[in-house]
Amino acid sequence: MKKIEDAIAYNLFQYEMNRLSKITYKGYEKTLKEIGIAYIAYCNSSAKLTHNGKKHMLTYGLYLASSDLSGVNVCPKSKICRESCLVGSGHARVEGLASKDNLINSRITKTRLFFANKPLFMKLMCIEIDRAIRKAEREGMGFSVRLNCTSDISPLAFSLNGRNILEIYPNVSFYDYTKVKNYWKITERYNNYYLTFSRDGSEENDSECMEWLSRGNNVAVVFGVRKASELPKKWRGYEVLVGDDYDYRVWDKLQVGKQIVGLVYKVTKNDYVKGEDGKFHFGGIPKSPFIIQANDKDCEY
Repeated sequence: MKKIEDAIAYNLFQYEMNRLSKITYKGYEKTLKEIGIAYIAYCNSSAKLTHNGKKHMLTYGLYLASSDLSGVNVCPKSKICRESCLVGSGHARVEGLASKDNLINSRITKTRLFFANKPLFMKLMCIEIDRAIRKAEREGMGFSVRLNCTSDISPLAFSLNGRNILEIYPNVSFYDYTKVKNYWKITERYNNYYLTFSRDGSEENDSECMEWLSRGNNVAVVFGVRKASELPKKWRGYEVLVGDDYDYRVWDKLQVGKQIVGLVYKVTKNDYVKGEDGKFHFGGIPKSPFIIQANDKDCEY
């Protein structure tokens, strides 16, 4: 039975990729309708990006289907953190617990479009970015782009007509979190791209985190706490800043000496278990190498 299910899923995946590959641009709204989505990405559309808005920064953020949910893996280093991924938090968590999947399906379609028909994906994205830039100018706000809100794709892969998106918009500030060390080199080539390295708990990643920190850069660390006030003051001797106050990590440069971006654990739908009463109940913060528990020996309070 499993093989039959896999074969059916594979055929449906191939059918959808073929459908998306054949779509041509017929105007912004009409093309989106044919694809089956409302937009590619949006500005300050999530809780974390909204925090940027409170500091007068309009952030255009792209949410794709994380890991291999779409049938294509967009998170090459997701082995440990995938179960606690933000893709299952916020609105997606609410939908998931209500047995709805509109948001996830939309992200899956966008992800498949990116790989099946990148020229069309990029054309639509550039239209949206251009509109967002004009909106930021009208409202007197700063403007930034986060390409990987729930993915970890190189910005160089976002290309159109021989130019990557960092080159298409040289005056726009792009930023990302990543677990891929090879992306470090991109920050050396493009001064409009800022990276925060992310800890996942693996031995290889741990070594890379310490190397990145030794260069004076920031590392995002998820702590098993529910409030910012419960974050440690230091982790492994490095001072911790409250990473949930805003998402535009370029501002971290203003918090001199604080290199650990302390992130409060975001509860996902995977953290809920169905009880005998038929309702879902929070099962507690997971015990995962990805999450630093409050009593960790490297934490200083």
